[in-house]
Amino acid sequence: MRIVKLVLLAGSLFISVALSQQQNIALLENLYRENRLDELESQLQQVDAIDLKDPSVLYFRGLFEKDAQKALIYYNQVRTEYKQHPYAAEALLRIAQYYYSMGDYKDARIYLSSILSNYPDTPIKDRTQYLLCQSIYAQGKQDSARIFLQAFIENVRNSPYIDLAVADLETSQLWRKPVKEQLPVQGGEAGEKELYSVQIGAFSVLKNARTVRDKFFKVYQHVQVIEKKVDGKVYYAVWIGSYDDLKAARKFAQSFSNQYGIDAKIVKR
Repeated sequence: MRIVKLVLLAGSLFISVALSQQQNIALLENLYRENRLDELESQLQQVDAIDLKDPSVLYFRGLFEKDAQKALIYYNQVRTEYKQHPYAAEALLRIAQYYYSMGDYKDARIYLSSILSNYPDTPIKDRTQYLLCQSIYAQGKQDSARIFLQAFIENVRNSPYIDLAVADLETSQLWRKPVKEQLPVQGGEAGEKELYSVQIGAFSVLKNARTVRDKFFKVYQHVQVIEKKVDGKVYYAVWIGSYDDLKAARKFAQSFSNQYGIDAKIVKR
């Protein structure tokens, strides 16, 4: 009888732990859906070690991993081991964003095309198509990019990326091929072991910085708000990427500036 009670108690504890894990993961997924990124990052740090193999947790860990190479490990694990999971397509998109940010637009297009082929009904189809247009433009294929943008605008409905695509198309006559000029590096001279990011804005109001971050968070890999103090005054900078290759950082910064008309700066991390 005592053994039976112990078995029942162990079973109850197992079910309780399993339910707790499911609730934790559901909370993380809900925060992500609602774009509550700061809360998501905070809650993710409290996840039990036993939850770390869950595909949702792996994906979220990739989102907030500062080392791009480590983030790729998480994303590749999701896309290869959990191909039917809702975040498998998103993991592929994040990998594509990584290659895009590194200036490898050909590989970015390969991963983006893979999403459209293998996950034709994915909720991120519009985001994928928009970044595909960006990749085509970044390759210098401006006429093709215009055709893709026009098709995107005509065929996609109720997407937050429509306004961006319309703006891109309206300014497409001003597009120019990426130039070779080098953008200045803030924070001192370049060094081989330095890490760099691309700063796309700096604000005195945190809410404004978060608005810009949220706009680009789902388009590019590793977009974050960094608090800085200059002459005693606090500013909130929006950074994209983490590069150990200064040339790659410059290439992305120039492409971003050309595309959005935003004064992008390279900063040392």
